[in-house]
Amino acid sequence: MPTQKNDLDTTWLVNTDNDTWTLTKGATITTNAEPGVFVDNDFTGNTIRLLGDVVTTGFAQVAVQIQGDNNKLRIGPDSFIDGSAVNVGVDVNGLGTTVTNEGVIKGIN
Repeated sequence: MPTQKNDLDTTWLVNTDNDTWTLTKGATITTNAEPGVFVDNDFTGNTIRLLGDVVTTGFAQVAVQIQGDNNKLRIGPDSFIDGSAVNVGVDVNGLGTTVTNEGVIKGIN
């Protein structure tokens, strides 16, 4: 069960199957020209809990990108996903993937 408790300035790569990944409250992922959180299409069945913030700037196209199937994304009530400088806050391409948003997602589209 990977847990990110501290601020991070690189992409948080979800690279396992059937795990729970947690960004704790108070932690922020800040990236420039790359997604803040990325799940490749090879990784499935994960639960991604974003209780902190994700802020992406530069030439990235999305703050949180999930390509793998059957993943679950939960954005906590105090969380802020900011893709407004890049284009999209959250992009989900994986089949059977769900998003529960209790926070704020910003994006141009």
